[in-house]
Amino acid sequence: MKKIFFIIPLLFMSCIKKDITSIIIQDDQSSEVNLFKGEYTVHFMNKKDANYKFYITEDEITEIKDTYDDQNIKNYKNEFLITNDDEPIMMPASDMKYIISFSDDSKQTFTVKTDFIKNPLDKEKYKNLKIFIEKINKIIKSKKEIKNALKSDAKYM
Repeated sequence: MKKIFFIIPLLFMSCIKKDITSIIIQDDQSSEVNLFKGEYTVHFMNKKDANYKFYITEDEITEIKDTYDDQNIKNYKNEFLITNDDEPIMMPASDMKYIISFSDDSKQTFTVKTDFIKNPLDKEKYKNLKIFIEKINKIIKSKKEIKNALKSDAKYM
């Protein structure tokens, strides 16, 4: 009987699904999107940051969460860098950093380093991650506030 009381809480805790609470996308030093809050910040070299608000629907948030689950992104490490390891990176190169926060206060961070010649996400081992990122990018690109925002000059430092 004592064993049952010990096992029941463990079963209950293992059934609790950690939920995505936030996704932040950082484009080098030039901009940042806080996707679930609907905030877009553009950084500049010699002037104040420009902040934009956009509306993200519950359906869009659910789509992102479902894609995360469907593509088993949780199976990737908590922090990792994706690059074309087998080839030298040509300049200019760019880093896109994705920071996913969960309801249990844990985070998963991945950075995609690309030189715009060959996409490191085209590797077979990242095909699921590519689908997830494409879902995020599709939603971001659909927001007129982001499309019409000022462009950063920070990339060209």
